[in-house]
Amino acid sequence: MKLSPTDYSIYFTHIGGGYQQLFIKNISAEADFVRIILGYTELVRGKRTGKIINSWIISPLKIDGEHVYLYGLPKHWLTNRRIWVAFEAVRRGHKNVVVGSVMALSPTASKLRKTVGTSTYFDVKLIESVKFLETIKLQQ
Repeated sequence: MKLSPTDYSIYFTHIGGGYQQLFIKNISAEADFVRIILGYTELVRGKRTGKIINSWIISPLKIDGEHVYLYGLPKHWLTNRRIWVAFEAVRRGHKNVVVGSVMALSPTASKLRKTVGTSTYFDVKLIESVKFLETIKLQQ
């Protein structure tokens, strides 16, 4: 029941007018809900910085269910920025159990698909925990 990087799909879908919508889909993870954090990194004066945009819980996020909308933004906003999504997949029980933690990073803005309805998938990797993200300040 260990999580793998292919258990979830995270992607932008181009909706026209230069806008992207971010979605998550549970492909095959045995989890009841996810605790999710959305943020971005950007290059500022030669240094990479990061900020958290939002965090919340998505419940339920069932296997092979519908994809869930996370966020929308214009492509021009992504210049010199990359969106990331981190989350813990959790099974309910007497005591909730984290089955795995995931970090997904968007491609650069130049790699995003430009045809309406097409999707650009994030690079998904397993991580130890999302606890380190609590030190990043929320976007003002």
